[in-house]
Amino acid sequence: MKLLDVIFQTCFLDRYAGPRFGVAGTRELCGVAGRPLIGTIIKPSVGLSAIETADLVRRLAEEASIS
Repeated sequence: MKLLDVIFQTCFLDRYAGPRFGVAGTRELCGVAGRPLIGTIIKPSVGLSAIETADLVRRLAEEASIS
């Protein structure tokens, strides 16, 4: 999935000023250019055991360090 645009209501924008660094700043901080920024959230409620969750986290961290 690729998110192309988001429009927020004025009341939301009044309360939350927005990203501090913007897309360009975030890319610079992460050292990511020319490809999507991707994040992963590990949720314990999907039925994995503690050992399975730890293995998944390890594999994701290893793959992230490669790219």
